[in-house]
Amino acid sequence: MKICALVFALSFGLLPAMGADNPVDYYSVAQLRDLGKTLSADAKTKSLTLDLHPLKTYGNDATQMAFRSASGQAEVHVHFSDFDVVIAGDATLLSGGKVVEPQTVSEGEIRGKSIEGGQSQALHPGDMFHILPNIPHQLLLQPGHTFTYFVVKVKQ
Repeated sequence: MKICALVFALSFGLLPAMGADNPVDYYSVAQLRDLGKTLSADAKTKSLTLDLHPLKTYGNDATQMAFRSASGQAEVHVHFSDFDVVIAGDATLLSGGKVVEPQTVSEGEIRGKSIEGGQSQALHPGDMFHILPNIPHQLLLQPGHTFTYFVVKVKQ
């Protein structure tokens, strides 16, 4: 519950500015948008469809910024929950169902071509979504669209 409140506060800029002696890490919405623009520029020059920027790791959880300029593969994270907040752009989250042609790419990380039988949810700036471990999911983008989001990964 605490992590949900933190993600909510971060996404809507509700935390006060923090001093150097404060143990709370703070990212304003403006800072997250600027970082997203940087990722967008980097991804376009590198022709990447996904660029992650690790912000900080805290033992069992970590924060990241992610940028997509195309649809991603189907994914399953065996050991992690994802709490994501949309910073910019629109996408469709496909979740549940079954991964088509699953392959283990690293310990606890499965990728596949697509998802069969999942449910779709439109995503817009300010939206938050939570994906439990072992749930197939995939972000789908319309051609020419981009999507930037803040991620909190929590090891289960």
